[in-house]
Amino acid sequence: MNREIVEAFTQLAKEKKIEKDKIAFILEDVFKTLVRKKYGEDSEFDIIVNLERGDIEIYLLKDIVEVVKDPTREIALEKAREVDPTLELGEKYVEKVELKDFGLRLVSQAKQLFIQRLSEYERDSIMKEYESYIGEILIGEVYQVYMGKDNKPELVLLMHNKNEMILPRSEMIPNERYRKNESLRVLVKEVKPPSPKDERRGGGPRIIVSRADPQFLVKLFELEIPEVYDGVVVIKGVAREAGKKSKIAVASTDERVDPVGACVGMKGVRIHSIVKELNNENIDVIAYTDDPALFVARALQPAKPKWIEIDSKERKAIAYVPPEEVASAIGDDGINVRLASELTKYDIEILSTEGEKKDVQKIIRLFDLKDQIGEEIYQRLKDAGIETNRDYLALSDENIKSILSGVPGVDDKKIKRLRNIIRKASR
Repeated sequence: MNREIVEAFTQLAKEKKIEKDKIAFILEDVFKTLVRKKYGEDSEFDIIVNLERGDIEIYLLKDIVEVVKDPTREIALEKAREVDPTLELGEKYVEKVELKDFGLRLVSQAKQLFIQRLSEYERDSIMKEYESYIGEILIGEVYQVYMGKDNKPELVLLMHNKNEMILPRSEMIPNERYRKNESLRVLVKEVKPPSPKDERRGGGPRIIVSRADPQFLVKLFELEIPEVYDGVVVIKGVAREAGKKSKIAVASTDERVDPVGACVGMKGVRIHSIVKELNNENIDVIAYTDDPALFVARALQPAKPKWIEIDSKERKAIAYVPPEEVASAIGDDGINVRLASELTKYDIEILSTEGEKKDVQKIIRLFDLKDQIGEEIYQRLKDAGIETNRDYLALSDENIKSILSGVPGVDDKKIKRLRNIIRKASR
């Protein structure tokens, strides 16, 4: 009977593709519970599971006493010596227990407990497996699409290695359509244990996946661009509004490799495959730089700012762009400047250079403002080819600060004061 029971239990485990050593561990744990139910929580015993022989041996340890008060834990000396005449009072007597001694009810309970433990192990294994996939792309097959009242997908269920993955609307690319049985790339975002209700029904963990997360874009770059995968091109930052527009900053660890060119590919073939995967989402690939003003200017593409004012302490930037490029700098519903701000970590304000041009109603030589700006500053500006108010106002404060580097008393406050003097004189 031992062999038949063990084989039946082992077959259940094999159907779930559980390893032999784990089967033995679960069987031992189940029969420990069984022994404690029959002989009490304080009972002493050993269990040996041998799957090779298809056998399980249970040995109950009893105290040898003169008068038995608890038959489940004690045995009379006289009876013990019938088996081993050398035994003495106070020693332990080892009694082999047959599975049939437990009765059909307890054996049936053991089977139910075994199935429960198998389910727990399977659920824990799936949890661990998919937790290791968090932040990675998997390919699932769509098997169910639930539509919302607005006739748009509300929830998509996918299968991956016979495990269900959940794509909620919040993680979908807007306006994307999903067809049953199609293969879909998704990013594993979160793995949650099943709810008590699902657990009672034997449900597995909730594997939440995404196509809208910025990390999905990063992983697509790793998959589609060998230089990114190999670490020659490094992704320094990403800002994304799924289905609309993304900005990604890249840098090269090899001066011979152009990071933007590597990502875009010949005739845009590499970036096109990513754009297609993202339902034609617009992607700006930007060359990263440590220079904040230059990085902000690049992040605002397709607009080309004339100059950038940076306040590093407050993490603010003012971008001066030609009037005809203000709209592209801001973008539809402010998306371009919003993503540029997210990418650079600067709060960017867009101003038109038209305002400066209108303010400059007359051309003034800086020579005429020498008394207000100072002899040494005037001379340094003149040496740099800056001789009029227009020359000065065409440059950013960072540029002016660089030109006046080393001049005593020139700091951020002084630079702002100089610009105010020249602006006032220009009106």
